[in-house]
Amino acid sequence: MRLKRIKLNSSFRSLHSGFELNFIDNKPEHYSEVNPYCLVGKNGSGKSNLLELLAFIFYNLELRCLGFFPKIFDKMDANYQIPELSTKKRDETYPKSYELEYYVKGNLIKVIKNDGADEEIYQNDVLLKGLKDNKDSILPKFIIGYSSGENEILSLPFFKMRFIQYDEYLKYLSDESPYSSPESRMV
Repeated sequence: MRLKRIKLNSSFRSLHSGFELNFIDNKPEHYSEVNPYCLVGKNGSGKSNLLELLAFIFYNLELRCLGFFPKIFDKMDANYQIPELSTKKRDETYPKSYELEYYVKGNLIKVIKNDGADEEIYQNDVLLKGLKDNKDSILPKFIIGYSSGENEILSLPFFKMRFIQYDEYLKYLSDESPYSSPESRMV
């Protein structure tokens, strides 16, 4: 996967509405080459908030593509937020409107999230309807999060996915079904 662009259309933590970052301008020629992105800046400049934003987006995409979904999530709304939280708390915690573009397996993927609506996902400018059927072509093989310092907020989507993986494993055990590995890509 190669990130192309991210844009916020609403504020998220220290990143203000209109924040845009272009990772690359053109389609990368070599997907297999290691070309890491390095975020460098002063404390409080938004490096961790950008990583948290990306983790949140991929966590939500992962939730929408999972075949196994724990029953506890039935109590959550379409934005995967806990309904009991106040509106103010939600506004501080979740991005409401954003655009993300990235390349995976030679395809340009665009994720567009507008306030109050589910994400729209485009593959090579075609709107996808069945996300579960297309998950292998729109999601990277793995989503790995790393921060050089302690960052509980960045880790949260990864911890939540571990609980989902545990519930998935427990279901396979109780059904006495064969189990090989978690469905989730977040590690």
